[in-house]
Amino acid sequence: MAELAQVRSALGLDRLHLFGSSWGGMLAMQYVLDRQPELESQTLCGSPASMIRWVRDCDELLAEQTPETRRVIREHEAAGFTACPEYQAAILGFYRKHVCRLDPWPAGLRPLRRVHARPPGGDAPPDRRVTAGDHRGRVPPLLRRTAS
Repeated sequence: MAELAQVRSALGLDRLHLFGSSWGGMLAMQYVLDRQPELESQTLCGSPASMIRWVRDCDELLAEQTPETRRVIREHEAAGFTACPEYQAAILGFYRKHVCRLDPWPAGLRPLRRVHARPPGGDAPPDRRVTAGDHRGRVPPLLRRTAS
């Protein structure tokens, strides 16, 4: 959060429309809750307000997969081997059920098949260490009127 505040200060961004997508949205929520900066607006896109709930919900969705698919996904995520074909084949079923059910996938979504299915931001697998960021009880400050 300090880094964002420093960049904003260095660039002289007194007026700011803050946008956060996925993991960036969680960081944007944390920035607003911690610093309560004056903003013109804040827009969040695909950003869970609770990592605890997000991991739990993903686990519930993953439980619908076959035991072998779950094993492959969990082992590969734990080892950080998510770019290999075995993982990609296993996670594709999760994608087809919970990300996009169209067949064939629209061209704009096809690159998703080569990205991590479950992490916010697509660059770090969720695991039991990712438990911070439960902002559900702190939502009212996020909904306050923005500066005019």
